[in-house]
Amino acid sequence: MLEQSTNDIAKGQFKPIEDVPPEKEIREIFESFNRMAAQLKTREEQLVQSKKLASLGTMLAGVAHEVNNPLSNISSSCEILLEEIDDGDKEFQRDTLRKVLEQVDKARSMVLNLLEFSRNTEFLKEPLKLKGIIDNTIRLVHGQIPSAVKVSTDIPAGLTIFADKQRIQQAFMNLITNAVQAIQGAGKMEIVADKSRDGMVTVIISDTGLGISAENLAKVFDPFFTTKDVGKGTGLGLFITHDIIVRHGGTIRVTSSIGKGTTFTVRLPAEELSE
Repeated sequence: MLEQSTNDIAKGQFKPIEDVPPEKEIREIFESFNRMAAQLKTREEQLVQSKKLASLGTMLAGVAHEVNNPLSNISSSCEILLEEIDDGDKEFQRDTLRKVLEQVDKARSMVLNLLEFSRNTEFLKEPLKLKGIIDNTIRLVHGQIPSAVKVSTDIPAGLTIFADKQRIQQAFMNLITNAVQAIQGAGKMEIVADKSRDGMVTVIISDTGLGISAENLAKVFDPFFTTKDVGKGTGLGLFITHDIIVRHGGTIRVTSSIGKGTTFTVRLPAEELSE
C-alpha cells in the first residue's frame, strides 16, 4: 500500500492513504506520509501558480509592444485611406482595407489567447477517443494544409484520453498547424499514438520542416516567442498549448534538427487522475 502510494506521488497524484493500519507505530508512519503528501500537493499548486504568475509577468511585458504593432499598422492604413479617399483607386483602397483586416485578426487572435490563458475555470474532463479528436482537428485545419504536404496518422481506434474536449483540441490544433507551417514545399507530418505501461497515452507529432535551432528550442514555450516571419504569428500558440497539457496532468517536450524537422511528444492521462 505504502509502495503504491509512493509511486502515485512520483506521478504527481497526491492521494492520501485512507486505510490506515491500527498498530500505533505503523499508523504514525502512514499519518506522517499523508501529511507529507498533503504538503507536497500544496507546494506543487503554489509552484504552478508562481510559474504561471512569472509567465504572466513576462507576457504582460510583451503585450504593449505586440498589440501596438497591429494598432500602428491599422492607424497608418486608415490615415492613408483618408488621404486617398477621393483618388478613386478602388483596388488600392480594397488592398489597404484587406491589410487592416489582417491586423485586426492578429490582434483578435492575441486577445483570445490571452483570455484563454487567464481563464481559471475548471476543465470539464471526460473519456475521449483520441483518434476522433485528432481526425476532427485535421479536418478543421484541412484548408491550411498545402497539397504537397502529406499527413498520416497511426492511432488505435480504442485509445482513450481523459481530457477537456475543447481545450485538448485547441492544443492539438496549435501543434498540427505549427507542424504544417514549418514545412516549406513538399513534406510530411505524422501523428502516432499509443498507451504506455504507466497508464499514460503518448502522442508524437513530427514534421519534415525547417527545424528549430538549439538556441531557439529552449524558448519555444515562452510567451511571444516565434520563429515565424513578422505578422505571421503571435508567439502564444505553443505557450497556451503547454499550459493546457500541464493542466491536464500531462507533459510536452520537443526535439528538433535544422533541415530535418521537429517532433513534439505529448503525454496525457488515459483515465482520471486521483487527487
